[in-house]
Amino acid sequence: MGPRLLLVLALLQSVWKGALGKSHSLHTRGIIELAGAIRCGTGRSPLAYIGYGCYCGLGGRGWPKDKTDWCCHRHDCCYDTAEKEGCNPKVQRYQWVCEQNTVRCVKVRPVDRERAGEGQIHSQHNMLVLLPQPLIPKGISHPQLTFSFADNLTDRCEKMVCLCDQEAAKCWGAAPYNPHFILWPDFLCGQTHPTCHVRYGGPE
Repeated sequence: MGPRLLLVLALLQSVWKGALGKSHSLHTRGIIELAGAIRCGTGRSPLAYIGYGCYCGLGGRGWPKDKTDWCCHRHDCCYDTAEKEGCNPKVQRYQWVCEQNTVRCVKVRPVDRERAGEGQIHSQHNMLVLLPQPLIPKGISHPQLTFSFADNLTDRCEKMVCLCDQEAAKCWGAAPYNPHFILWPDFLCGQTHPTCHVRYGGPE
């Protein structure tokens, strides 16, 4: 089963759980967390990147079409490195928060309810989103707000995979999105492909 199909299935699972009103765990499957990282860094639906260019989605071949496609190529390379280190990035669990459109790889822990009014963390689907202080009323006791930062991730694979997704979300957020490359046919990607040591050198 390829990464593209895994992503679609994971997204469908997330939507299904949301429709049933079930609570979402902080520990979610890696592909779901990648989807959340995309939304955090870009504000777009993760589905917007399935089949984009030559490297976003399943597999990858040829030369990346634009900066966004280069971000996907780099993310593939990052996952490849994690796999060589014995990790399984497509299912690796990790904890993170979204702060001002930036993925932060951190652990969270429960805190006392009386401190919830001081917090700035809001649970949204499979991620935590930091909100400006005025948006959270004092004394709020919603159970989803009873979290605070703890230590950074210490598990090697958790950290590697989260950093891959963090860097990709940052890259996608800074790259232009060209609808022309949505569902780009593989046969138009060509046979020449960059190694993982090659970096994007085109226009910003």
